[in-house]
Amino acid sequence: KKYYQSIISKKKKKPIIMKTNLQLAVLLSTVIMLLGQHSSRLTEEFRVSLDNSKIKPVENEFILRKAVSVGGGAVPLVDSNTKKLRGISDFDANRLASNTALIINGLRLGYATDSATGKEAQKLYDESFTAAFRNARLKIKQDGIVYLDRPISELYNPYKANSTNRQDDYVNLEIPVVLVGNVDFDMEIEFPDGATPVASKTEYFELALSVVECRRSNAA
Repeated sequence: KKYYQSIISKKKKKPIIMKTNLQLAVLLSTVIMLLGQHSSRLTEEFRVSLDNSKIKPVENEFILRKAVSVGGGAVPLVDSNTKKLRGISDFDANRLASNTALIINGLRLGYATDSATGKEAQKLYDESFTAAFRNARLKIKQDGIVYLDRPISELYNPYKANSTNRQDDYVNLEIPVVLVGNVDFDMEIEFPDGATPVASKTEYFELALSVVECRRSNAA
C-alpha cells in the first residue's frame, strides 16, 4: 500500500514541475522580446548575451520610501546620492549595473505623514493622498527619453486603507518600462504650480515597482 501511495504522490508532483518550467519559458521568451525592442540601448556585452538567450530573468519588487518636499515643479525620487537601505530603498544611485536591465510592469503608490523626520521605514503608507500629490505626475526617464508620464491620481488605489490584498493596490502598465544598465535614469514627481505641503508635517512617499530583473547569466 505504501508503495502505491508513493507512486501516486510522485505522479501528482509532475504537472506542477512542468507548469513551472512552462511559466519560466514564457517569461524568458517575453523578456527576450521586450529587451530586443530596446537592443540599441543595451551594452554590447548584454546584447551578445541576449542574442544567445543567456539572460536570467527574476521577478522582483523594488521599493523606494522617502520624505518628499512638496512644491511646484519636479522633485527627484532617485538620484546619484540614493543609497540602498533595507526597508527604505532598493536602488543604489540612479544607474543600473551594466549587466542588468529592469522591466517595470506594474507599480504601487503609498503616502504617509508624520510630525517627525526619519520615519521612512516606520510608516504604513496607507493615508489618503493630498490634493498636491493627486494632481502631480509621476515620471520615469532615461537618456533624455520619457518612458512613463502619468497622473498620480490614476496610479493609486483610493480604497487602499480597506484593501485586504496588496496586489489590489498595484496598477499594471500596459506598456512596460525598460531601464537598461550603465545609463542614468530619473524618477520624479512633478507637482503643479501652487502645490503646498501639509503644515507642520513631514510627507512620505512610497513607490513599489513590480519588475522583472534581468541579468546576463554568464556575468559575474
